[in-house]
Amino acid sequence: MPELRWLLEIRHLKKYFPVHRETFFKKKRFLKAVDDVSLTIREGETIGLVGESGCGKSTLGRTVLGLYAPTSGEVFFEGERINSMDKKRFRLTRKNMQIIFQDPYAALNPRKTIFQSVLAPLEAFALGNKTERRERVEQILNYVEIGGDMPYRYPHELSGGQRQRAVIARAFVLNPRLVVCDEPMSSLDVSIQSQILNLMKRFQREQKLAYLFISHDLSVVRYLCDRVLVMYLGKVVETGIREDIFDNPGHPYTRALLSAVLDIDEKKRNSRIILQGEVPSAVDPPQGCHFCTRCAYATKRCYTEEPDFISVSGTHHVACFHTGITGMKPLRKPKVELTAITA
Repeated sequence: MPELRWLLEIRHLKKYFPVHRETFFKKKRFLKAVDDVSLTIREGETIGLVGESGCGKSTLGRTVLGLYAPTSGEVFFEGERINSMDKKRFRLTRKNMQIIFQDPYAALNPRKTIFQSVLAPLEAFALGNKTERRERVEQILNYVEIGGDMPYRYPHELSGGQRQRAVIARAFVLNPRLVVCDEPMSSLDVSIQSQILNLMKRFQREQKLAYLFISHDLSVVRYLCDRVLVMYLGKVVETGIREDIFDNPGHPYTRALLSAVLDIDEKKRNSRIILQGEVPSAVDPPQGCHFCTRCAYATKRCYTEEPDFISVSGTHHVACFHTGITGMKPLRKPKVELTAITA
């Protein structure tokens, strides 16, 4: 089987937002939303991006698409550097890079029907004639089960799940090569989630579609994603294939995230690790490891040096000084309680 080529490549990407202006008395300060992130995505591959709210996942996705201009770093799509493209070339590239927004109500024009919103990308790129465009919209809406008179309703007349399916249809209508999925299942009930996930897998098989899948739902990430990146305070702290992350997590933060997942099987249920302390400010992050203020294993070195990635295996990399050290006991005992199902 031939190796799939890189579709997207990110090198040392940073995105800082200014907090206030520089004055004579104060230096200009920045919120470091994305801080030196590198990743690659192949054709037909799904990359999962997980982490707490505010860690920079959505900002990373929007910077990749050019919705935010990067502070530094490079983004390559099909071997071409997006940062240096002219307006015309970037417009053609954006046709192949789409996004599913987290808030479907804000993503849809309240003055347009669902049919008009899904039709708009085809009209913007002048694809096909009028009849072909209408047929394509009807086809994609049927795929996401928006039928009857729903296509001719306005966003406020639909439920949250129906609006989210409309946003998904709009992202797929152009047959893109890469889709950034920013919490696409957040407004869907479980039965619809399974249908949408199967639809996404079908599109991926037929078109070698790649996904950058941002989610808090680790069970969905485990089902859909080939590789997983764990982000904390703007940085990637662990990366690996799905089995590496879920079966053998190497970073203390990853282990805490996974412990929060409720398992119905009591035998497989893990002890819940509750991290102590608050998430540091992205304006003034810790000097060394960003996780040191909440880590039970942190030593003096963690507070002064930033860890590089350590290779646990050929596909598994962890940014932690204590990865692979067996028998190491925590310097302070984390708060642990047994996960239970409440009636």
